[in-house]
Amino acid sequence: MNNPFRQLLQADERSYFWIKKKLGLKTEYQGAWLAWIVGLLMGLLIGALWL
Repeated sequence: MNNPFRQLLQADERSYFWIKKKLGLKTEYQGAWLAWIVGLLMGLLIGALWL
C-alpha cells in the first residue's frame, strides 16, 4: 500500500508542474510570485468576507 501522504505530495507536484506549463512560467521565481499574489488575493477576499 502506498502512503497517503506521499500520494498527496505527488499529486501536488503534478498539479504544480501542470499550472507552470499552462501559464508558461519559466523560472521558480515566477511560480513563487504567482503563489504570493494568489495568497494575497485570497487573504483579502477572506478578510473582506469576515468583516
